Amino acid sequence: MDSQRNKKGQFINGMAPWNVGIPMSKDSKEKESRSKKGKPAKFINVSKTNKFKKILKNRVPTPKEKFLIELIKKYKLPFRYVGNGRYWVTGNKGDYGNDEIFNPDFISKDKKSIIEVYSRWHSTIKSNKIRDKRREIVYKKEGYKVIYFWEKELIEKNENKIIKKIRSIL
Repeated sequence: MDSQRNKKGQFINGMAPWNVGIPMSKDSKEKESRSKKGKPAKFINVSKTNKFKKILKNRVPTPKEKFLIELIKKYKLPFRYVGNGRYWVTGNKGDYGNDEIFNPDFISKDKKSIIEVYSRWHSTIKSNKIRDKRREIVYKKEGYKVIYFWEKELIEKNENKIIKKIRSIL
């Protein structure tokens, strides 16, 4: 345990975190500035870097996504989980001149359908709402039909209702 922290992991009065006083890069300052002004952070072109793919490679599905994976297997639906960065949908140039790229949770390439699983934070943070609207626009421009499941719908585990909603876009 760090000597600057108490047993709960909180900083002791008078002690500072390790990164206090370390200068931020110009790029980090720009991102922080935009986020404080309520503007979404700049998108990075994945074709130039595999940074996002590497980050998402080890991402495991959330419990709600796991439940949906099991339902998809059980009912033999033509979707597969790609929320770990296995598949990206790229749109046109965005507000900042970069390609807008999004990684859906589930995809059915042959039917051009996408399933997204949203949690509470998708609707509470302004920049997330803006990004999610752009995500929907990009998916539709690329010819995908999209359905959204809120975590609340999946917590109820009403299989018939969920399967009916999925089949509505096939």
